Amino acid sequence: RERKSQIEHVFGTVKRWMGKVPLLLRSRKKVQIEIDLYTTAYNIKRLCSLSSIPYLLSRIANSLSELNKSLFHSLISTFIVLNSLFG
Repeated sequence: RERKSQIEHVFGTVKRWMGKVPLLLRSRKKVQIEIDLYTTAYNIKRLCSLSSIPYLLSRIANSLSELNKSLFHSLISTFIVLNSLFG
């Protein structure tokens, strides 16, 4: 029962961000990608509320190899866009 209430909180929050709009994509694979994007944005936003953003960014950047740093910067850019949309 506790697990059910925890996951319902996540879906409730994501639905509120979306303005209770149904999923935009069709097919199981595309819907899974859309859900993954929403839950990733939720997790990043939740993590940022639990710790300071500069601290998190420095910890992540220090742990990445040079090859992955460009991916990290792309993810940060995506987060900024998602945060502005669903703030």
